Amino acid sequence: MAFGTWAFGPYTATYNGNDVGLIEGVWRHQQTAEAADIRSGRFGDSVIDGIYRGGNCFAVAVFKEWTANIRRMLWPFDTVLGDSGKHGRSMVDMSSVLLLTAIAGTPAATAGPATRSFPRAIFSPGHNKEVLLGNEERNVPIVFRCYPTVVTPGDTDLRWYTDT
Repeated sequence: MAFGTWAFGPYTATYNGNDVGLIEGVWRHQQTAEAADIRSGRFGDSVIDGIYRGGNCFAVAVFKEWTANIRRMLWPFDTVLGDSGKHGRSMVDMSSVLLLTAIAGTPAATAGPATRSFPRAIFSPGHNKEVLLGNEERNVPIVFRCYPTVVTPGDTDLRWYTDT
């Protein structure tokens, strides 16, 4: 008899259809919920309820390789690394699909998700990228902000990712 149901196993990844190469450790999917706090003078500063107001979604990894694909992911705002980029453009318009695929034959591929697709991922605003320049591995941590898509045109339901 098994002790539990496991879903571990490595994932490969592509961004805008290009292989992202090796990562250190695992991909991390982070999601936050946002709410407007409700307070009442009767209870001082205690939050007594909240109104759900959506949330945010992120994908996080530490890249091991230093390829042209990695550099494009680190700087999606212009074609020249280090340029400030053309200001005033939509982050969603500059985003691309981040697709994670479980390696076949692993519990992750069987128990799922076999794939997780973030259709509007881009280097996250407000995240400090750090690139080592020296006699050390060039491990580059990156946070992708995953913007949602509308599930049904004209509807208010949003989806940050889809699984298979």
